[in-house]
Amino acid sequence: MTGGTDGLRVPTPKLLGVVTGEHEDKIEFLSHGYYHYVLVVFILCVALMWLIVHSPFGKALQAIRDNETRARFVGIQIRRYRLVAFLVSGVFTGIAGALWVPLNGLTTPDILYWPFSGEIVFMAVLGGFRNFTGPIVGAVVFNYLKTYAVGFTVYWQALLGLVLVVLVVVLPTGIVGTAKLLAAAARRRSAQ
Repeated sequence: MTGGTDGLRVPTPKLLGVVTGEHEDKIEFLSHGYYHYVLVVFILCVALMWLIVHSPFGKALQAIRDNETRARFVGIQIRRYRLVAFLVSGVFTGIAGALWVPLNGLTTPDILYWPFSGEIVFMAVLGGFRNFTGPIVGAVVFNYLKTYAVGFTVYWQALLGLVLVVLVVVLPTGIVGTAKLLAAAARRRSAQ
């Protein structure tokens, strides 16, 4: 039923029934219509996530992240907030998966393996998970880094692992966090 280890083939989808026709080539579909579709969904998801992060719910999650004991004493129900955060994370991950499958054209059990999920964590750490734009910047940089590493060596996963270790040691706040720290230091120097 599911294709076993061969996975499921995904036909070229119709986006809202108007973007693609039945006889349209998949390459043309992926190069134009699908890009714009994903871009619109991405912008909507970023806007929704921005609203969530800047809502009282998001501020409560930030308080839990920064100091769980203090958040508990303030009266935040930590287990409930974590459950809802897990559900919100699952919704956004499901949207990402639903957008990824038509692009790939095939879904296999390999994507359930932990290194695939580890790439998402790598993107967040690379960009800086304490800043709203950090994971977005991390995703862009990671994709360029991965493309370069795959073309450079067969052991690209080891190279990316080395980059992650160096990143955690040298840039603990990620790319965006480090850029903000450097900009603040430059402003202080120019003010003196």
